[in-house]
Amino acid sequence: MIITAISLYHVRYEMRRPVTFSSVKSLTAVDSTIVELQSDRGLSGWGEVCPFGRTYLPAFAEGVRAALQVIGPEIPGCDATNIGAVLGVMDRAVAGQTYAKSAVETALWDLLGQQSGLSVSALLGGVHADRVPVPGGLISSTVPGELVAAMRDLRDRGYRHFSPKLSGTLSENLACVGALLDAVEGDEYLLVDANGAWTRDDALRIADVLSGAPAYIEQPCRTYQECLEVARRTAVPLVLDEIMTEPSVLYQAWADGAIDGLKLKISRVGGLTQARKMTDFCAESGIGVWVQEAAGGEIAQAAAGHLAVAMAPRAMRGAVDLQVYNTHSLAQGGPVMENGHLVVPQTPGLGVVPDADRLGDPVAKFRLD
Repeated sequence: MIITAISLYHVRYEMRRPVTFSSVKSLTAVDSTIVELQSDRGLSGWGEVCPFGRTYLPAFAEGVRAALQVIGPEIPGCDATNIGAVLGVMDRAVAGQTYAKSAVETALWDLLGQQSGLSVSALLGGVHADRVPVPGGLISSTVPGELVAAMRDLRDRGYRHFSPKLSGTLSENLACVGALLDAVEGDEYLLVDANGAWTRDDALRIADVLSGAPAYIEQPCRTYQECLEVARRTAVPLVLDEIMTEPSVLYQAWADGAIDGLKLKISRVGGLTQARKMTDFCAESGIGVWVQEAAGGEIAQAAAGHLAVAMAPRAMRGAVDLQVYNTHSLAQGGPVMENGHLVVPQTPGLGVVPDADRLGDPVAKFRLD
């Protein structure tokens, strides 16, 4: 199956409400790049990459599209079923730029699934579940009562673990953590997420409050060394997110005893191939995994959902609901939210068909000569 053309689309998702955490301040919309790969079999494969603004991750939408302008001309003529070879073509075209390459790679998996009649999760090694739990996000508030009310609302909708994004002062964060812990019920737990914004001292103060509680600390500090020091000085399980950029970083964190859980963003590590290496290692090493993307629409959510249900059950902890942020949908099909879980249909490929009117015209297209 030969790729005959690659098209790039620019999509803007308006958000239901402004989001503030860590380096992100009152973000009201996100800028996504959609990749379409057309094949000589009349099939189109889709991929998406959507950094959360310009200041959260070491990638931004305009940079992604600039990299894809370099990569794009090399893709037509490639065999879509030989994903490893296409990854090599992209690496020879430009070093790094894993975010841009991930969108192309996801589209390749989508094409392969459609051609074979199998879902992406089946291609990734097998389907272990039809749905995965989703952490209920608690964001944009430093008022304990508001966070507790939001948690109770999410509980009524079927969520059983919660992810407060703490962006206030130390005293505000401590008050929020205390209130949320008092409101936790049964087997619920918290993923207390700093998005790398805390100092080591603040992280240790908050860890003291969480000690022995049903909670994880997620990405407390900006650098790996700071997070490692927190891990060495507290018994609270540590989830790493933003600094987990490739398999070798994960292996080092495990060797150092710095990681109990992984928030795995597919585009950050370069696509599903690398992400699958990391989930396999986590399953073998006793590390829980929540599969995510920073932002995006149905295409990005489908990639995360398919990887999540293909993981070994002993490692799978959850997936992501990207639509909780967006005011409008982009596509039909793919995973849907149901009672606090992401339900992943086993239709061929990603199972997502974008709305042509919503996509608009491509901002760039490269064809086979």
